[in-house]
Amino acid sequence: MLNYLLWEIFRTSGCPFPENANALEFVHSFVHLWLGGHMRDPPTSANDPIFYVFHAFVDLIWEIWRQARQSREARELDYPPELPQCADPQHFGYAPMRPYNLINRDGLSNMYTDQMYRYAPRPGCSVEIPTCGSPYLFCDLRGIPHCVSKIKLNGICSGYEGLDACFNGICEMGRCVPGATPPPFVPRIELSVSQRQQIKQSEAKRHFIACFNRSPCCDRWAQEGECRKNEKYMRTFCAASCHFCTPAYNTTDECADRHISCQQWRSDGQCHGRSEEFMQENCRASCHLCQTPKTTKCSSLPNVS
Repeated sequence: MLNYLLWEIFRTSGCPFPENANALEFVHSFVHLWLGGHMRDPPTSANDPIFYVFHAFVDLIWEIWRQARQSREARELDYPPELPQCADPQHFGYAPMRPYNLINRDGLSNMYTDQMYRYAPRPGCSVEIPTCGSPYLFCDLRGIPHCVSKIKLNGICSGYEGLDACFNGICEMGRCVPGATPPPFVPRIELSVSQRQQIKQSEAKRHFIACFNRSPCCDRWAQEGECRKNEKYMRTFCAASCHFCTPAYNTTDECADRHISCQQWRSDGQCHGRSEEFMQENCRASCHLCQTPKTTKCSSLPNVS
């Protein structure tokens, strides 16, 4: 199934691609149909609370495929052929992503998993380590060991006798019944020396601190005493220069990108327009401004208190 992540499912007799029932879009639709209710029809499916959880899992499958099969550049560029015989034009790459001010291709950006969220690794277990790292999962040792959700009290557990399959209970005669209090949950394995070292190194990396000036004139205004005279304005727009917060970057290096997203924003055309002043202050390398003094267009700050 992971070979057909970009397969079209809407088609007419003129579509040059064969129908593929193994495409992820097809397979995931069966879950919508099985659940029924609001989840059955696309216009109402997002009203069902389970939609978010289910599609987070579908997105995980998508991200696993991207990481395994595509280069970083290809992840943002590859898109299915835009043929009206094979796909609804609303799904074309340059179609608007309603109701947002985006196009569908924007959803391919690496920015989401770079800066906004991560996927936790799928829980696993083995005969040697028959735990899954969660009190809500148990290791099914029948066949290939794998982690499974525990069964609620009074639920059917036939075949799982002897396994820790029932949440806050035990499996007796095919049913989960209240039993002895389960032992305290313990992480499945003590981390190895190399794993502990990796965690230590990752913790030592620079953490993101939202302490930025919003104007290239902030340093000048701070020198002119505006941090005291116009404290409310300067606290909002020049927090770093006024030492209202402690930035994570070197404030003496004026030719450096101070924000992790500078290159992405430059690619999005943010060096000019509404974000121009922020970019002139914080993304000078990406916007090629190292040879231009920051204070070229600065004037004294009017009293805005």
